[in-house]
Amino acid sequence: MRTKGGVMVYKGWSYGGRRRTENSLIPLLSSIPNLLVFFSFYLTIYLLAHFLIFNNWTSKLRPEAASCLISYFHGSPAVFLAGKALLSDQNRGFASTNTTFQTLVLDYSIAYFLMDLIHYLLFYPSDILFIAHHLATLFVFMTCRFVVFHGAYAVLVLLIIAEVTSFCQNTWTLACARRKDSEFADKVILCEPCRFEPCRFVLANSLTVKACRAGPVTGRLRFSDC
Repeated sequence: MRTKGGVMVYKGWSYGGRRRTENSLIPLLSSIPNLLVFFSFYLTIYLLAHFLIFNNWTSKLRPEAASCLISYFHGSPAVFLAGKALLSDQNRGFASTNTTFQTLVLDYSIAYFLMDLIHYLLFYPSDILFIAHHLATLFVFMTCRFVVFHGAYAVLVLLIIAEVTSFCQNTWTLACARRKDSEFADKVILCEPCRFEPCRFVLANSLTVKACRAGPVTGRLRFSDC
């Protein structure tokens, strides 16, 4: 952020009412290599799950199993990466500007949600709830990453809360798929949800309230004005 002719300017946004259009595409263009690498990573895992890892599962179950596998590779790594990105920022706060590491984590998650969204559109186009969830998540992540350049702290905190239990959720989903032919899977189904869902519900709601009360971003552009 700097001052130009009495107008505060930050990475393409002009807080005095003007926008520096010549810089508006820079964040998007600089992010394309990361997005391509991460998306290729998830696509490779997804295809391996379909045609190799779960090739002996029925055609009805393979898509869901493949989705769970890419979620395994996103969820827990995203928790650790987001945590490191938050702790490495000395100026961290719910309305702080995004750091380079934080934007990298956003790219990692954006690629995952794009891949999983394609999965749902191809195999479960009637699952409006999950499709809407992924679209809303992508809107928040991409707005934070490419438009306002603020708020990654708040987004990553919520990402941690959402994904810290994803390992349990994916394990439970896979167990549901195999409960008819596995006694162990049936036991997993009975014990998993009661452990992780209450924790996620309480933490996510409390931190969402804190994010909404964090206040405005410096200048006219408001990130959290609930």
